[in-house]
This record gives sequence, C-alpha cells and structure tokens, in this order.
Amino acid sequence: MTTLDLFLAPIYLIVIYALAYSHKNKHYKGHPLEPYFIPGLSIKIFGAILFGMVYQFYYRGGDTFWFYQGIEVFFETFLVDPIAYIKMLFIDAWEWTPDTSKYTSKIWWFKDDNSYTVIKVGGLFSLFSFGNFTVISLFFALFSFWGLWKLLKVFYDFTPALHKQFATAILFIPSVFFWGSGIMKDTLMIGSLGLVVYSFYMIFYKKDKRAKYFIGMIIFSYIMLKIRSFVFFTLAPTLLLSLYVMYSNKIKSAAVRTVVAPFLLSIMALGSIAVISFTSNVNSRYSLETLEKRAYDTQWWHTRVQEIEGDKGSGYSLGAPTTSVTGLASRFPLAVNVTLFRPYIWEINGPIMLQAALESIVIFMITLITLFKAGPSSFIRYPLKNPMLAFALSFGILYAFGVGVTSNNFGALVRYKIPAIPMYLCAIYMLRYMAQNKDKKLPELDKTEN
Repeated sequence: MTTLDLFLAPIYLIVIYALAYSHKNKHYKGHPLEPYFIPGLSIKIFGAILFGMVYQFYYRGGDTFWFYQGIEVFFETFLVDPIAYIKMLFIDAWEWTPDTSKYTSKIWWFKDDNSYTVIKVGGLFSLFSFGNFTVISLFFALFSFWGLWKLLKVFYDFTPALHKQFATAILFIPSVFFWGSGIMKDTLMIGSLGLVVYSFYMIFYKKDKRAKYFIGMIIFSYIMLKIRSFVFFTLAPTLLLSLYVMYSNKIKSAAVRTVVAPFLLSIMALGSIAVISFTSNVNSRYSLETLEKRAYDTQWWHTRVQEIEGDKGSGYSLGAPTTSVTGLASRFPLAVNVTLFRPYIWEINGPIMLQAALESIVIFMITLITLFKAGPSSFIRYPLKNPMLAFALSFGILYAFGVGVTSNNFGALVRYKIPAIPMYLCAIYMLRYMAQNKDKKLPELDKTEN
C-alpha cells in the first residue's frame, strides 16, 4: 500500500456508497432485506482492506501480492500496447504468442492456469482503478458481495422468515468476509458461486428465460472451473438434486410419486453426468481424472510438509493419501468434521487459527441445538420436502468432505472451506425452522423479479 492508496481509496468509497444507497433506496426500500444491504457491503469492504493490511504487515507478502504483481503487468501493458493487453485476456496460461510473450514473461504466475485467471480478472478491474492495489481490492470485494447478495435473495425467497439468520450466515461470518474479499481466488470463486445459483434459480424456479441468466450461468461457471473446478463439480449435481426434489413434490399422489420419483432422480443423475462429461470433453483439465490427480497431489504435498515439519505447523492428518472409493468413504465423517468443526481450541497456533477455532465452536453448537430440537431424522426427512434445503445441505456436506479430505492443512482449509459454511448454516437454520413449523405450509416463491 502506498500514498496513492490513501488518496484514491476514499474517493472510490464515496462513489461506491453513493451508488449503493441509491440502489438500496430504489430496490429495497421497506424490504425485509434492506437492513442488511449497506452493512453487508461495508463488511466486505472492511474485509478487503483488512486482508491487504494483514498480508502486508503480518505475513509481509503472500499470494495476494503475487496476484497484484501480474495485475500490474496487465495495466502497464494496456498503457503501452492495448492490443497485446486484449490478447492477454484471451490466451491461456503457458500460451506463447509473439505479441504477448514479452509482457506475460514478467508475470510470476503466468504458468499457473488458476492464478492467471485471477490475474486476468484483476487486469480488467485495473482499467477502472488506475492499477491501484486498494481500489482493485475494492472491486474484488464488490464482486464477492454481488454474488453473496444474490445468494441471500434466493434463500430468502424460499424461507422469508429466516432473513436474519440467512444474512448472518451468508454475509457476516468472519472467515467468509475476510478470506472472500481480497485479491484472491476465493473471492472470485464465492462470488461466482452465488451468481450461478441465482441464475439457475431464475431460469428453473422462476421460469425467467431472459438471455442474461443463461449467459451469466455460463460465464460464472467458467470462472469457477478455471479457478477451482471442484466447486463446480459439487455444485452441478446438487443443483440438479434440488430440481428432483421440486418436481417430485409436485406429484400429489404418494403412489404415483413412488413410481415416478426414481425416474426423475435418474434423469437428474444423468444430467449431472452429462454436464461433467461435456465439461471434461471440452477441456481435459476439467476431467474427473485430472481433478482426482490434483486432489491426490494436494494430499501428498501437505502430508509431506507435515513429515518435514514434524507436525509443528498447522497440519492435520486423516491418513495416508488415497483415491480409492473405500479409503475415501472411510474418511467421510472425519473429513466433514474437520471442515465444519475444526480446528479445536487445543489445535490453535496463531491468531488466524484462533478465529477459525471460535467460528468452528459456534457452528458446532448451532448443529447440536438443531439436532436436539429437530432430531437426527430431520436431516433426511426435511430435505426431501424443500429443494433449497436439499441443495444447501448436500452441497455443504459434499464440499466439506472434498476440501477436508484433500487439504491436510488448517491454513489452507480455512480458505478453501468458505463456500461450505454459508450453505451448511443456511441448511441448518431451515431444518430447525421446518421442524418447528412442521404443520405449516411453506410460503410460495415470490413471483416478482429479484
């Protein structure tokens, strides 16, 4: 951060808040979600600024500054060679062209496809921020807020009575607004996640066939695939599962539902396979085989680091790296537990770990209270009645398993798990609400445009 940050950031903040208040007053005046709009935006902005300060003054470097180094190259290229800048936006990592090589050779992470995607998005933001670090961070935070706000609106439409709980889970969880606000993969990933869910909801639930939702779903799915493909491969089948629940619940006759429901489930399962197969065929980088290898490599690397450090770091172990079905299945409860409920208090070795441990305790207590009030069977019974609950719970648990079994390091896990936390908590709140209101019919979806 430089003196220019101190000059530009306040100007941009004034503009951002002026536009935000105008948008809020135009679209949410008197709406139950109105009280969360400005505070939600503010916490993301705070998270972006805090994130930059922590990496500069506590870590004294790190990923976010390597991303910014590449973004600076993009901005400088635009000033001297706009055509090369445009070409750099469309080439892949490692791709050599005579027009761009003298610029891309300066980007430290040009050889990593995931990181180069973040740099390209940052390169776009740099055009509207004079290439300034803090202002670019604000744009990343705005993108994340946009996606999470849309996600909040989807949950609200299904259960309006839980607006406060949903807002807390989606906007105000410390790990989510901190790790999902700066110049990082996680920020773009969680923003894209929210926007894909929202686009899917508008198309399939509200039957809005406008092109912007199809285009949005394609663009933001692509960003997820480029940055962290496992998120997409968890999202696709769980969204289709929600459709299965929706359509099966429309069948009034229990006998007909018993016959038709497996057929519907088969269609949704085949749809998931088709989506994943199509993605794999388009680009082998996103095949399940490649994903499996990356997962194994991640497990192996973190396990090796733990062996070298003698477990002095922030590592944890669920056993030797494996990709066998039986091996992974045996670790399912351990992996979900480590993602949602660890690190434990006695595993803390720094301020970041302390925050994560306290957050895990709260999530654990909320889960226990729900189990006590709703009963263990509610985790199976109620998702079959509510498509959004089916989606949120299945995504939260499956994603928690995926990152828990591969991370083997709390430092990495605290970042990787942020998509699981909002989904899981929203599902838990919905479970409790449905158990307490089991005799009441769920409200109809709002038919007005979001």
